[in-house]
Amino acid sequence: MRNRPGILRHLLAAFCMLLVMGVSTGCGDDEQERQEQEQRERSSAGASSTEHHVRDGRPGLPVVYPEGPKAPKPTGPLPADASCITAECHADFTRAAHVHGPIAKQDCDSCHGEDTGAHAFPLKREGDATCTFCHSVAGTQTHQHKALEQGCRTCHRPHTSETKFLLAAPSTGQLCANCHTLPIDRFAHESYAKGECTSCHWPHQSDTAKLVRGGEGRDNCLTCHDQVRTTLAETKFVHEPAAGECSQCHEAHSAKFPRLMRTALADNCLACHEKIREHMEKAPIKHGAMMAEKQCANCHAAHASDQKHLVRERTDRMCLSCHDKAIKTPDGREIANMKPVLTESKFLHGPIREGDCSDCHGPHGSKHASLLDHEFPDTFYTSFELAKYEL
Repeated sequence: MRNRPGILRHLLAAFCMLLVMGVSTGCGDDEQERQEQEQRERSSAGASSTEHHVRDGRPGLPVVYPEGPKAPKPTGPLPADASCITAECHADFTRAAHVHGPIAKQDCDSCHGEDTGAHAFPLKREGDATCTFCHSVAGTQTHQHKALEQGCRTCHRPHTSETKFLLAAPSTGQLCANCHTLPIDRFAHESYAKGECTSCHWPHQSDTAKLVRGGEGRDNCLTCHDQVRTTLAETKFVHEPAAGECSQCHEAHSAKFPRLMRTALADNCLACHEKIREHMEKAPIKHGAMMAEKQCANCHAAHASDQKHLVRERTDRMCLSCHDKAIKTPDGREIANMKPVLTESKFLHGPIREGDCSDCHGPHGSKHASLLDHEFPDTFYTSFELAKYEL
């Protein structure tokens, strides 16, 4: 009994040692588990894109399998816990840029039933019902993409793809071009040239014709061309076609002419402005601005302006944008620099004071010298005849 305190001390020391060892071992296990978790996360981060994966707490593809020698196709049922994705079987599923969510989670049985023999796993649902069971993208709006009648796999891959949304082509543009052959002409709409068809069109369905986004007609165009929308809303005079459909003047995809014009600019304008066309055809003297590069657009705004006749700015300032220097004509004459006369003279003709050169001059063409609307003598001294001073 005298030795009992010593025995108790030894037992207590041993218990403490075991307790310390247990705590230490536990910490070691926690640290190891943490390191393994970090390794799993690193492996997952290095795997294929999970952009379309639906995470619910289950792990995605943990590794990118190296492609090994192909295993022979099984002739009998696989073990219940066998994986479809190994280095020898479907290894390529782990290396694609975009992987279907069920594949990423190795949930092949989301779409496929059990082996019916000879390694055949039939779909659980017939045809597109396999896709529409999860993806409700059609059948609820007025206009449906005709490609839907051919099935989802016309445009999409079921397992993996190198293209976003599991497209069955390297890009959206190339996919659409399989059915919609619209060659690119000299000028192309930027979105179309880049193959970004879904910038303007919905891929599956829409309540607007041709599956356009943003609404019918020009509303679709103005979703991007917001500066034009602002101009039309805030400017005093709006060109009638611009208040209607953009397609009256512009092609949607590609054209031979700048700004996707359906025809050359002047031809496009004169198709509506018949009286001006007739006047120009009969006029022996043509306004040079009508022949220059921008033609009608040299003086007129295409969509809207705060000036009558859609002139870009007050007429006198518009004229001086060219007549602020001497101009050589094709027949060798020289038109004087009008800027000093109009800006430095003390007394100005009434129409000039009001900024309207077109009171006396024809802006498109004339049968009289200097594009005058009526006859006026070229020389200061001339015999008086009423017809000479018709202007």
